[in-house]
Amino acid sequence: AGCVVSAALLFKIETVSVVQPENGTRYTDSQITEAFGTPLGENIFSFRPEEAQQRIAKQLPYLEMVEVRRVLPGTVTITVTEAIEAFSMPNEYGGRTVLSPGLKVLRVAPGEDETAALIQIVGGTAQKPDPGDPLAMEDEDKLAALRGIVTNIQQKELLPINQIDLTDMLELSFIYDGRIKILLGTANDMAYKIDWAWRLVTPQEESSLPDTAQGTLDVSRRNSEGRGQAAWRAGAL
Repeated sequence: AGCVVSAALLFKIETVSVVQPENGTRYTDSQITEAFGTPLGENIFSFRPEEAQQRIAKQLPYLEMVEVRRVLPGTVTITVTEAIEAFSMPNEYGGRTVLSPGLKVLRVAPGEDETAALIQIVGGTAQKPDPGDPLAMEDEDKLAALRGIVTNIQQKELLPINQIDLTDMLELSFIYDGRIKILLGTANDMAYKIDWAWRLVTPQEESSLPDTAQGTLDVSRRNSEGRGQAAWRAGAL
């Protein structure tokens, strides 16, 4: 017990260091430190890093990633990245919910006009959107499908994307570069399907589509050997 008391007395917070991206964020170091909330002089073990991260991310919605670390004997380091506006979808209040690439709620907009330049999510509705919270939807299957599509698109850097359609869970789709509608079918096997689409709409294969192609690409099926079996139909979307 004596060792525990000694440690509590020795390890006090002397410095809170904020590490921002090179171009900064919309928040100052002071705002981030204030959201952290544990003052100098407090014991460095008096807070839970995970809870501190969640608190900062909630109070400062335009932070995408927050990492809080203890550096003994007396420093707390807070590393952050900025959240950008990436997606727009309708919400239960009749307006639009603006989301980050990680599907974090950034703000609620009254209408479509000011969010028209963002990737539009159709066929789903944001529930009780509150800035700083992760996206919530009444249909958990649609939310999981959306996360799968977004994660894999981002991993393959399959951009630009104009729209993601969740209307029919058997016929999920998204629009690439304003000219190709990519049909995904169900939410199963999403990583493979999006990788296959990436190979066909960007110059990865001899059979890749030209960068002027316009039409519908169906990557929802595989052949008897288990390989992707794409179907292409040229024409206006």
